[in-house]
Amino acid sequence: MSERERRPPAERKVPYHIGVAIGLSTGAYALSLAAVTNLQIDHDRELIDDRRPVQDAIALLGAYHGRMAAELEEARTQYESGSQDYGVLTARLAELRADLERLGLDVGSIEGMTGLLPSQIRLPSVPSIVAPPAPNPLTPPPTHGKTGASGGG
Repeated sequence: MSERERRPPAERKVPYHIGVAIGLSTGAYALSLAAVTNLQIDHDRELIDDRRPVQDAIALLGAYHGRMAAELEEARTQYESGSQDYGVLTARLAELRADLERLGLDVGSIEGMTGLLPSQIRLPSVPSIVAPPAPNPLTPPPTHGKTGASGGG
């Protein structure tokens, strides 16, 4: 048997050129994976850039939806307030209508009574009195008195 055949299988050496070929093929495979990954990243960036207007439109639509929801809530609040005010006004108008109906009955009864009154009333004559003319105003008497107040002498 030859020396090669006598060695155990663990001691067999792999030729150098096979290791180099495996290393080169692994390196080439790694480079091809890196190139494919780079191409995929570029494609994904382009896809993201292409979708950016759609994302902006979705964000704008979301903001508009939020604003519309707030405006609708404000409108609902105002509607409820107006509805309550309308209910109060309806009750007040019913009271006013009842008051007007009572007033109409009162006016009708007063009109019925006025038909019984005479159309003219004779009042007694009042004597006229002529007032005498007013007397002429009198002038006050002159005064020459002095007092010792305030140093007047």
